[in-house]
Amino acid sequence: MQHGRCRLFALTGIVITGLSGASAVPVFDLLPDVITNPEYLLDTEVRDDIQAGRVFLTLSNATANVGSGPLEVYGVAPKDNGDESTQPVMQRIYRSDGSSYEVEAGVFVYHPAHEHTHLANWARYRLREVLEGDGVGPVVARSEKTSFCLLDSLIYDDSLPGFPGFPVYVNCGVGTQGISVGYQDLYDKSLPDQWIDITGVPGGTYWLESEVDPANHIIEMDETNNTARVKLIIDLEDSDPGPNPQGIIAALLALLQRIVDFLRVLFGRG
Repeated sequence: MQHGRCRLFALTGIVITGLSGASAVPVFDLLPDVITNPEYLLDTEVRDDIQAGRVFLTLSNATANVGSGPLEVYGVAPKDNGDESTQPVMQRIYRSDGSSYEVEAGVFVYHPAHEHTHLANWARYRLREVLEGDGVGPVVARSEKTSFCLLDSLIYDDSLPGFPGFPVYVNCGVGTQGISVGYQDLYDKSLPDQWIDITGVPGGTYWLESEVDPANHIIEMDETNNTARVKLIIDLEDSDPGPNPQGIIAALLALLQRIVDFLRVLFGRG
C-alpha cells in the first residue's frame, strides 16, 4: 500500500508540474531496475563438506541495476523489540529535479558469518526440473531467502545514462547501501549461504533459477524482469571440498575492478 501511494504521488507531481506553465519541465522518478545477471549463475559447485550428511549446490549470483536511477537504501532506528540486530530500511528515490523522497523497503540484518549488515530477503534460489522442449518444471529444491550487502562490486554496463563512472556504494554498514546505475553486486559461491540444499535430489540436468527482491520490497521500473535461469548438469560424483579456484578468480577480478575505479577517481577520469 505504501508503494502505491508513492507511485500516485509521483504521477500527481508530473501532472501538476505540467499544468503550472506551458514551458515547465515534468518531474519524474529516477527509479532503479534490478535484474539478475545469468552469467554468474553458471559458476556452481556440488559440496558435501558444508554440513555433515548434507549435499549443497553452491552458486555465484550477481544483481545489476539497469534503471534510470540508483538503488539506495539506509537503516533507521532499531526496532523497539529488544533485537538490535535488525533495523527497518528506507529506500531513497531520487527525482529528475534533484529532490528525493523515502519509502519503507524491508529490514537490515546483521550477518555474523559475513561480519556486516545485509538487506534481508534480497535473493531466492530455486532448482527446477527441465521438461520436454526445455520447459520449466516444478521446483525440486530451493534456498531460504538470501540477504545481501548491496555494493557497486563490478561494472555491468557503463553505457547506461546515469552511470556514475566510479563506485558510489562501497560500505556494508547501516548508513547507506545500494547499487548505482550500470553496476552490479556480486556474491561469490564461496560465501556462506550461497547455496541450495540438494540432499536427496538425484543427479541430472536442471534449471537453476535466481530471483532478486522476491517480496518486491524495492520500488523499481520493472517488476517482471527480476528472475533469471540457466540450465546446468548436477554431477553428484563430483563433490569437491577443496579450494575454489573460480571463486578466488572472481574475488581477484572484483578487487582489480575496485582498484581501477579508485584510479579513475584519483586521476579525475571518473
